[in-house]
Amino acid sequence: MAGPGATPSELWRPGDGLFLVPLEELTPAGIAPAFAARLVAAELVSPAWIERFDAAFALHQRRARELAARAPRSFLPPRRANVCVARDPRRVRPFFQPLGAASWLVDQGLFEPAGGSLELAAYQFSLAERLGLARAVVPALQQDLAYFLALSPAEREDFRAGCRRAEEGRAAGWRALARALEWLPQAHHEELRPPTVAQDLVRVPGTRLLVPRRHADELATLERDWRAAAGERVSAFHAAHAAPGDAGELCAWLAEARPLVLVSGKGGEILWDPEHPAELARVRAALAGLSAAAAERIRGDLEVVGARSRAFLDSLVEPDALPRPGPEIDQDGLAYMHRERRLVAYGLAEPGMERLREPSVPFERWMLAARTIHEWGHLAVDAGLVPVPAERQAEFRAVQEELAGLLDAIVAASPPGLRALAAGELARLAQAHGSPGRALVAQCLGRMSDWQANLLAQRYLAPPERETYVRNNVRPLLLELGPAQLFQALARHAFEFQYLCFDPARDARAYFLACTWFPEQFLARGVLDEARLDALLDLVGRLCRCHEVDPARLR
Repeated sequence: MAGPGATPSELWRPGDGLFLVPLEELTPAGIAPAFAARLVAAELVSPAWIERFDAAFALHQRRARELAARAPRSFLPPRRANVCVARDPRRVRPFFQPLGAASWLVDQGLFEPAGGSLELAAYQFSLAERLGLARAVVPALQQDLAYFLALSPAEREDFRAGCRRAEEGRAAGWRALARALEWLPQAHHEELRPPTVAQDLVRVPGTRLLVPRRHADELATLERDWRAAAGERVSAFHAAHAAPGDAGELCAWLAEARPLVLVSGKGGEILWDPEHPAELARVRAALAGLSAAAAERIRGDLEVVGARSRAFLDSLVEPDALPRPGPEIDQDGLAYMHRERRLVAYGLAEPGMERLREPSVPFERWMLAARTIHEWGHLAVDAGLVPVPAERQAEFRAVQEELAGLLDAIVAASPPGLRALAAGELARLAQAHGSPGRALVAQCLGRMSDWQANLLAQRYLAPPERETYVRNNVRPLLLELGPAQLFQALARHAFEFQYLCFDPARDARAYFLACTWFPEQFLARGVLDEARLDALLDLVGRLCRCHEVDPARLR
């Protein structure tokens, strides 16, 4: 994997439609100078673009900090993420996170000095963050409307001017929001601007924003226009890739190439099996109407899954010794291990993926390769290929005891208010395992097969594939584990941090603290201090590193 300042070009240029500003190349003041020079040298951007990006990002960081201080229940403090810059929005699926919750998608054109404004460019980061949290376009807008109450009249006018200059085809939503700024400053907010006199106010759903009832119709118009603009963006993306594909050609390739992968359809039905390559009727029917871009995507995906599966099985001394998958194995996702066939399956009808309609999403094929090896890795772990060797068993037990003691000490020393919020969960944990610390160690051990599978995967994956997996899986947990699960979140963060350590050149701690809100959630609230964080990360790392790949089981 690449270290700071040496991100592999494959990763930061995953396709013509997008480039990546990796998190470690981003400072609170903007893009690190050396990486900015690489972007300019590659003729992806101009020096003026870099200057606008840097100014916008610095403004976003400052404003996010101020909003979080003034309205902590409505705004999160600033963090850094992997910034995915869409060069041509028609070629990149809109409103998604290419690297999961640790990434933002922004529009390159809105950082051009002639194509937007400073305020519009800065707001892109805020909305991208909110989209990742809300997971839907209109709720993201609703939850972020209070942002504009913090702007001065001159700043709001700069935003409106940027919306007017934005390129047609991507500006309808921005212009609807610009029109709303004519009445939005009259709104109130429970934290930012509480009403001082009795008024007839309407609460915006899911927020603390209060809009005068006389503007309720205008609010509804904004929401309707924003939804319509988002729909137009999606339709334009699909229209750009609507050329019909040849299902017959794809089926002929399947029959000849016989990639080592199952093709599944709705309800998990097996549509094509490499053991019966000429039986194509079901897969041909499922592929009816696919686009040319989707045909290219599906073939490329199946080639990757098949090649990684073949390479993995060929590397084993006894591939037939792999166990059958357990009944708990999920039968969906990017790719999954089929319970009955013990083979990785690729679903044509996976929800939200539009595999019969859309081209390959940036980074997705690298993630698909990683997921394929990860699925095989779990079976290898179950077969004992990544054990704790006998000579390290005593160390493994000792680290568990030391880690449990540290976690118990962290819980006991945490602020009383936070312990009260988690009291029920802590009692449940203690009852099941004797103490919260022991329960949290058990939680780490329960996920240890992920670490073992990832350790084995390092032998099979190319650098951009490993990096894509890591950046997808080291992320904030605020929405996944609530206040009652504070200490479970702490243990899980400490475990997932270890994925960053597969690259010894990376400043893993800096990356982790920058993208997860861990400092705000745990350090600033007094759950633990820097010294105990270092001890926690070290002990969980030692627990993981007790496992080793058994070389005798590999060719």
